[in-house]
Amino acid sequence: MDSKACGRMGLLTVTYYLWTTFIAVVVGIILVLIIHPGTGTEMEGHRLGGGPVLTSADALLDLIRTASKNP
Repeated sequence: MDSKACGRMGLLTVTYYLWTTFIAVVVGIILVLIIHPGTGTEMEGHRLGGGPVLTSADALLDLIRTASKNP
């Protein structure tokens, strides 16, 4: 294939990727607005184990600490 055809195919590929990503985001937002996932659940302080509630920052820092101990 010549460079002009390759460039056109690359442009079509990137355009296709961006459009499908945009459509997936729009469908996801619409579904969240329709379904309302997580409605009716109380997240703060209610755990089965009764232990401390970990935030995502705590989990990330724990992952980093564990990875640095086991090279």
